Amino acid sequence: MTNKKTLITLLVLLTFVVGNVMAQGRKGKGKWKKKSAEERATLLTKRMTGPLKLTADQQTKAKAIHLTAENQMTTLRADKKAGKLTKEDAKAKRKEINKTRRQGIKGLLDDQQKKRYKKWRKNRNRKGRRKGKGKKGKVGNDNDNDNDSDDDNGGK
Repeated sequence: MTNKKTLITLLVLLTFVVGNVMAQGRKGKGKWKKKSAEERATLLTKRMTGPLKLTADQQTKAKAIHLTAENQMTTLRADKKAGKLTKEDAKAKRKEINKTRRQGIKGLLDDQQKKRYKKWRKNRNRKGRRKGKGKKGKVGNDNDNDNDSDDDNGGK
């Protein structure tokens, strides 16, 4: 009888421990949107500084590009929430904001950094897909809709 009670107690305790561990794994969910546009721009710039080896001047310019885009995204989210934009319109606007952001960043980079940027973005998109992000049901899509065709001659 004592063994049964001990076993049941251990199972209940184990259930609570596993439940807490699982809940802690979701802690950061939604944290990004709670940050200000300035904080997001700073984090995005820091995230790309190492892999792309940005100079101090490039970092300042990249942060300004990110800040502009993040302010636009904040407005976009508010407009969508207020019902001023449909889901499809918001998605199209978001894609345009991100395309403009990528073009601005690429404009700052030298040829070597552009190669690193393309590789870095591809790797980041792959990681996102493994975590369940990206386009649903489309395997092999690297989610880079601008196809890097805007590197040299304005996308044409």
